[in-house]
Amino acid sequence: MRLITYLSAMFAALTLIRFTKPHGVLGGLMVGPKVLAGALAPLWTFFGILGGFVALWRREWSVAVTGLFAFGASACHVRRVTRGRDELFTQAFGLNWKNNIPSPIQPRLLPRRWPPNLPDPEAGVRWQRNIVFGQWPASGEPLLCDLWQPPKEVTPSGLGLVYVHGSAWHFCDKDFLTRPFFRHLAWQGHTIMDVAYTMAPKADLFGMVGDVKRAIGWLKTNSHQFEVDPNRIILIGGSAGGHLSLLAAYTPKNPAFRTDEQQADTSVRAVVCYYGFSDMVDTYEYFKPDNVLASKQAYHWLNTIVDPLTPFMRRIRFLPDYASWISPESWITDFMGGSPEEFPDRYQLASPLSHVSPDCPPTLFIQGAHDFGGMVGQIKRLNRALHRAGALSIYLELPDTDHGFDLILPKVSPAARTATFYAERFLAMMV
Repeated sequence: MRLITYLSAMFAALTLIRFTKPHGVLGGLMVGPKVLAGALAPLWTFFGILGGFVALWRREWSVAVTGLFAFGASACHVRRVTRGRDELFTQAFGLNWKNNIPSPIQPRLLPRRWPPNLPDPEAGVRWQRNIVFGQWPASGEPLLCDLWQPPKEVTPSGLGLVYVHGSAWHFCDKDFLTRPFFRHLAWQGHTIMDVAYTMAPKADLFGMVGDVKRAIGWLKTNSHQFEVDPNRIILIGGSAGGHLSLLAAYTPKNPAFRTDEQQADTSVRAVVCYYGFSDMVDTYEYFKPDNVLASKQAYHWLNTIVDPLTPFMRRIRFLPDYASWISPESWITDFMGGSPEEFPDRYQLASPLSHVSPDCPPTLFIQGAHDFGGMVGQIKRLNRALHRAGALSIYLELPDTDHGFDLILPKVSPAARTATFYAERFLAMMV
């Protein structure tokens, strides 16, 4: 019991850590444990109070104090993260916004942010894998997606959700830790198109945005087959996928992002951005070695460790077959083709902040307040710019929360559950 109590206190303490720039090597290494600590905060709460009372009964005072600390820190984290934020939706949609959620969807929404209702009744959801939605122009290789559809007995909502996964523009793939989220949304009546877009080094900025727009056009063209309203297409993306989603959503008519084969309308009904990027110059500066990992030597040390793992990362689909590991200092320049000094216009074009207008579709930002990726200030600026332009925008910030929180144990994580609670309501308002 002592060991469990001490472990609970250690993980509870991680929820209290808030790194500020520069993070250094330690900050980078702590992201994964921090996300796990937050996801399992209810467990540390339980073991903390249990260990504390057992230790009090045994008169083990130091263990008792440790257990009570674990209980207090974890319980505080759960309370802070799951705090109600309905006022954000009231400001955006009016006092009676809940009454405007379509009645078929109402009973399928999460009834509360916490505690979870386990198991969620999501049987019958249909899933089709590796559907071809286009071709990569340079080689003719097929572009693939997965389609998630509602159970046959569920009335389709008409929403078609195009999901753009996180990647640092170089890594991961479709169907990467997202099945619980997609299954839940499909059970509510939505259709989800999970896109495997082309990444660097094969694709650059224009190629990636082109793939996202190809996905939008394909879903609109085939909307009748999947019982989707072509005027109700919504982009959802996380991290780099959030950046690409914002950029595609805000530039439906921008000729810089159109290709010869893209004749279809690529406008969307709305966009949901999980911890994305909005200012590429700021992102370039943030990921310089002296900022994120303290020095070029630290980057070299990281590469020495990770390079031998390349075959394993390809097997688990963290790396595509055509890519190799590159360190964070090269993520932006490899994707953008160079530095802001070399391509200032391209960096401006790649920044969603540069495309704000009254015509921007409704946007929901879901952001961890202490995200290691450095995008918090950017997204706040973008949210303010959208408000000034008269576009509908909601900024939902989760305290004590880091990057990728929605992908780790989403059924039990207080942060992931709270994000889903509000994301599904935002989507319901778009029906």
